[in-house]
Amino acid sequence: MEPVLVTEILMAVGVVAIPLAIMLFVPKHRKKKWLIVAIAVATSVFLFFTVRPFWDDYQTEKSMAQLREHLKETYPNEEWQIERRAPRHHSPYQLNVSFKNDEGYTYTYLVDGERICQVAWMTDNDLPPSSGKHYHNHCEES
Repeated sequence: MEPVLVTEILMAVGVVAIPLAIMLFVPKHRKKKWLIVAIAVATSVFLFFTVRPFWDDYQTEKSMAQLREHLKETYPNEEWQIERRAPRHHSPYQLNVSFKNDEGYTYTYLVDGERICQVAWMTDNDLPPSSGKHYHNHCEES
């Protein structure tokens, strides 16, 4: 399990535990209200963890489509591969692009509304990222 997910789960358990702990110290006639609060918080946390993967997938597909259009305009006669950054907890708005004619380089793009920025560069060799064919260090409006 990824460390970020473990942290999120522990925080969620802590948030649910707060009303349960308060319930132990309140008078008997108020325990039912705090139990209802604890159940509502637990339900909200459960819904969050259930819905978020689907929302992330939707946002990733939307970002991929926007980036694909941008790359078609910017590099019309080239082939590329777009992948979601791994591990899965990374932002659905950050996507890795590998160009077929630029072996050994991977560029990370941030798709933020109408802006598309190349925000990171990775190489398989000792060359600086600036020597890659598709390296640029600015944002573009799409």
